[in-house]
Amino acid sequence: MKHFKDEIDNIKIPDIINDRVRVGVEMAENERKKRKKSRQAISLAAAVAASIVIVIGSVGALNETFASAVKGYFSDIKKWDGTVIGTEFNQASNDIKVTSGKISKEQDNVIIPIEVEILNKMQAPYAIIEVLSLRQFEIRDSEGKLLDSKSIKIVSNVDIPADYTISNKENLLEEVKLEDDKKRIFKADLVIPSMDNIEVFISSFQGQAKADAPITINGDWKINVSTN
Repeated sequence: MKHFKDEIDNIKIPDIINDRVRVGVEMAENERKKRKKSRQAISLAAAVAASIVIVIGSVGALNETFASAVKGYFSDIKKWDGTVIGTEFNQASNDIKVTSGKISKEQDNVIIPIEVEILNKMQAPYAIIEVLSLRQFEIRDSEGKLLDSKSIKIVSNVDIPADYTISNKENLLEEVKLEDDKKRIFKADLVIPSMDNIEVFISSFQGQAKADAPITINGDWKINVSTN
């Protein structure tokens, strides 16, 4: 019996399983906290109402501090009838850094390299996603005019196995191989018609792992690009 127990203890659990277990625990903990908060809602309402006068006087000073203290959390994506159709991760703005590189011009187009840096790859949900793509974004010119999405092309060099089904694959980003074990970097080129200074607004990414449903990663990112 002791020999059998030793054999079990020596079985090595793959890292990806450890990652998924950790993510599952975090999602369960978030759900527990939401339920606990709902039970406290009535008593908290009175306290909040009594504090409004004080908060209003200091909201300007506290706003930035409060925003930086808020952590990302998971939530269900539901249809109108309450049916859960997916999962999303909210308030990820501080988890991901988006920058642009040196632009180039090709005929009537402008090529804008963008880099998406996940600052802590061990944090959920970034530990388990295998591919990343742009989900919701828009580009505006210097006058605020919205660029037609049909005129925007995302170019990256991503090899996807034939048996790997990916939604939103036309917006895939290429992962850069790094020796750094704390972060992950993805990149792509935005190809758009030639124009003056532009702004790129990103409101969500989409992450996915093989055989898993995609997960939406919500936040607020903005890139100012000078094409002159």
